[in-house]
Amino acid sequence: MNCMRCGRIIALGQAFCKDCLTDMEQHPVKPGTPIQIPTQPTAAVLRPVPVRKVRKPEEQIARLWKLLLFQSGALLLLAVGLTISLVLLFTQTEIPNELPLPGQNYSTIPSTQGTTEPTITTTEIPDVSRETFFTQS
Repeated sequence: MNCMRCGRIIALGQAFCKDCLTDMEQHPVKPGTPIQIPTQPTAAVLRPVPVRKVRKPEEQIARLWKLLLFQSGALLLLAVGLTISLVLLFTQTEIPNELPLPGQNYSTIPSTQGTTEPTITTTEIPDVSRETFFTQS
């Protein structure tokens, strides 16, 4: 039930809320005075009560199927993207290095003497000093 003056929700069997009763007691009306009771409270005081829509079982099943299809599609798209990424990652061809990287200035040559241990030969890397590097044009 709602208060007849302000529209707040009140207990069943009451006509006015506690705030309105207190206000009316402070300003009494003389007996016989005509009064007008509002038919609807102001919109600022009323709050809409949320109503949950009750769906039929068929609607719920259809909604769950749509959700399942959406999630399956998203999972499939994610799997395809991951597969493509992995294929591209593992099938990249390596670019041969002309110069050895730092720490890789050796090469192994299999021995022709019948031993299984390869011999190591070092490659000379030219020592370029700072002065020669900047003075070359």
